[in-house]
Amino acid sequence: MDHPTVTSGNAAPIPKIMIVDDSPYIRRLLVALLSRKYAIIEADSSVSALQLAKVEARRRGADSYFLKPFSPCAVAAWVESRLSSPAPLLQ
Repeated sequence: MDHPTVTSGNAAPIPKIMIVDDSPYIRRLLVALLSRKYAIIEADSSVSALQLAKVEARRRGADSYFLKPFSPCAVAAWVESRLSSPAPLLQ
């Protein structure tokens, strides 16, 4: 599957995900939860997220999002499931 990735030296590519939330607390929570397995990009608003993503966002699009309140465990499980799936996210 073609995910945006970053590499660290000789290590395997690391999938990159974007966390967008206006609450610094929520962003810190999700970064703490997901940063061991994924390279994280943070944005504090949808406007900031689109500015960060620019061409990448247009090219790939977003296939889903979470509304508050959410379960951190459910978010982690969903991300793991989606990024480890061999099927493309968008068709």
